[in-house]
Amino acid sequence: MRLLILLSVLGGVLYYAQGHAYFGLLQDDKVSANGFVELPKMTNPKTDSVIIFAPENCPKEGAQRAERLAAQLDRINIPVLRSSRARFGTVKPSMKKQLDRVMLGTLPIVIVGGWGKANPTYKEVAAEYNLAYE
Repeated sequence: MRLLILLSVLGGVLYYAQGHAYFGLLQDDKVSANGFVELPKMTNPKTDSVIIFAPENCPKEGAQRAERLAAQLDRINIPVLRSSRARFGTVKPSMKKQLDRVMLGTLPIVIVGGWGKANPTYKEVAAEYNLAYE
C-alpha cells in the first residue's frame, strides 16, 4: 500500500513538473544560453547568415523591429538574410512545440544555425551567431 501511494505521489509530481519551465530537466526543448531553441531542418538554402523573418516593407512594429535588427547586425559585420517565408522539412512531433513557440511568437523571428527565437535583442543574436559560427 505504501509503495502504491509513493508511486502515485511521484507520478503526480512528474505530471505537474512537465508543464512548468523551472523543471528544465524534464522538458524536451533544447535551449541555448541566449534563449534560442533548436528547430527542425529548414529547406531554405544553407546559409551561414542570420535569417530574419518578418514582412518586408511593412509599417507594422514587428517589421520595423526586423529592419532595426538587420541594420544593427550589419553594423557589427554579421551577415543577415531577410525573408518573409520559412520552409521546414518534415517536422517530428517532438519538435513541433519548439517550432510553434518560435514561429508563432512576436516578430521578428530569427534563426541562427538551426536555432530560433522570437523577437530577440541584437545582443542575443550576436552572441548566438558567435556560438554557432566562430
